[in-house]
Amino acid sequence: MQRRLREALAYAADFRGTRFVIKLDDEVSERAEELGVTSDVRLLHHMGIHPVVAHTKEDLNLAEWPTLGGRMEACSMDDRTMMVRALQGGRVPVAYCGSGSDPASDEAVTDLAIHLGADKLLFLTYLDGLYVAKRLVRQCTVHEAKEFLRSQNSVGKRGLLAVKIQCAIRACQAGVDRVHILSGLKEDALIGETFSAEGVGTMFYTGTRYREIRPADVADCQSIRDILRDSGLVPLPTYAGIMAQREHFWVLTSDNHVQACVMLLRHPETSSLEVLYLATSGASDTPEVRQELMNHALGTARQASCTSVFLRNSTHDVLLCLSPWFREFGFTQVRLGTVPGGVTLGAATEKVWTRDV
Repeated sequence: MQRRLREALAYAADFRGTRFVIKLDDEVSERAEELGVTSDVRLLHHMGIHPVVAHTKEDLNLAEWPTLGGRMEACSMDDRTMMVRALQGGRVPVAYCGSGSDPASDEAVTDLAIHLGADKLLFLTYLDGLYVAKRLVRQCTVHEAKEFLRSQNSVGKRGLLAVKIQCAIRACQAGVDRVHILSGLKEDALIGETFSAEGVGTMFYTGTRYREIRPADVADCQSIRDILRDSGLVPLPTYAGIMAQREHFWVLTSDNHVQACVMLLRHPETSSLEVLYLATSGASDTPEVRQELMNHALGTARQASCTSVFLRNSTHDVLLCLSPWFREFGFTQVRLGTVPGGVTLGAATEKVWTRDV
């Protein structure tokens, strides 16, 4: 909980003064007040973000959205000058963009986001986002999005989703930093997508360094401990212990928010690399993320001219070494005493998982 709160506060600081264009598709427009979408927009506005709302309810009376109250200003999609004036005056421009079933409404909102120099474009629809192989894609580069559109197996013939993906590509290439497709029918979806690295829908971006594995620094130590605690590791290393060993920790980050970690400890006397504390958090707790960290460990071992990599059960989630993805790496379980030089690293009878590099 503390880690999520710190993450949300960091995003709030990053987004202050930015512009969000938010499109509400048909059912979301009809039920915006009931679903809490207007409350979420009000919160964004209160936090210093400048939202613009495009809806699909042709006969909307602004009195139907009392939560936003006097903060709203009815605008025309074609009158960009009026919208800019409303934003500069601290108001929330609200405009009808056409029917949600008409692809032209998505294209018009995309044009608006580009013209306003929006930092985010969010499509709140009935879809959770983009699914591939029955798994929700959380982040997607423009290049990956183009590949999805070429694949009938990935996108199928769901025209409205395909149009939104095309709009996402166009917006990103025109300078909109991030585009999101998410379900507006789920509680707190807009806030969950905006103020967390994990998100709740699919985020599209240009391919800039959104996600990376890098050496941990001092500021990461508390996040590392939070992740290890949330993973159920016992005994949990102390904050001081993590600080003392931080040169051996690596973190996987999204938007520079720590989502996973691993400790890599080289043992020159045995030409081996020990993998410790491989752990992930939240929606990042996926086989793909763990595989990414393990591949990084193997690459580090090769660069250090190590001949083997090993893990102790005592420094990981007890289920990690039973996972199918882990078995695919070719680790075998042996007694530490059978590893060349292993007796110098612990009790000869201790069981470890090892593989050659």
